[in-house]
Amino acid sequence: MNAHMIVVLIAATTLADQLSKALALSKLAFGQPVAVVPGFNLTLGFNEGSSFGMLSGVMAGKPLLMAALTGALTLMFAV
Repeated sequence: MNAHMIVVLIAATTLADQLSKALALSKLAFGQPVAVVPGFNLTLGFNEGSSFGMLSGVMAGKPLLMAALTGALTLMFAV
């Protein structure tokens, strides 16, 4: 796979992600499940922490601090 295809794939994935988020925000009400098919519901919710809600009490309302922490951890593991 060449560099052009990788850039197109990243752009398409980012676009699909942002469109699905915009659709969810416009069509779903917070905490109200919407049945898609039997046994599968969509529910709008927000994770203010890291994975699985860890640090949610500490990081709630501090997205830039969370981004800085994530960046620092990524650099640490990369080095």
